[in-house]
Amino acid sequence: MENRDNMKFEGRTVNEWRKVIGRYFDAQTTDEEESALKRFLVSPEAAGREFDEARAVLGFTTVGRRLCHARRRTALRRRIAGYSAAASVALVIAFSGWAVYSGRNQCVAYINGVKCTDEDVVMAEMRRSMREMGATASSADIGATLGDMFETMDEFKE
Repeated sequence: MENRDNMKFEGRTVNEWRKVIGRYFDAQTTDEEESALKRFLVSPEAAGREFDEARAVLGFTTVGRRLCHARRRTALRRRIAGYSAAASVALVIAFSGWAVYSGRNQCVAYINGVKCTDEDVVMAEMRRSMREMGATASSADIGATLGDMFETMDEFKE
């Protein structure tokens, strides 16, 4: 059987992997080297207690990254869900308002007990009624009306 130190994984011997682990703990490895180191540590060539510390640290950082990304994704999903709910509510309100007010845009008048929805007839009847009220108001004797009011008040005083 071949000596364990001479075994190779991805072109490196176990001794070279030990050096990569040392550089990893000194924060001097590249992203590619870290990825290769992770693959090495789960391979049969890295079976043994001497690599347990490196496996533990790399496993811990991997889990930490996953948790961090999961929190970000959850927060993003909640934010998107909130915006979606707000947009849905706004659409429902807008549609309801449109439905209510579009049905009310109709002229209706009851002329001599008969319902009339013809806009021209309704408007003509409204103008006629307004003219009659204006004529009645202008022909009323304001002085006589005020005099009657004050006479009534004088009667209450006595």
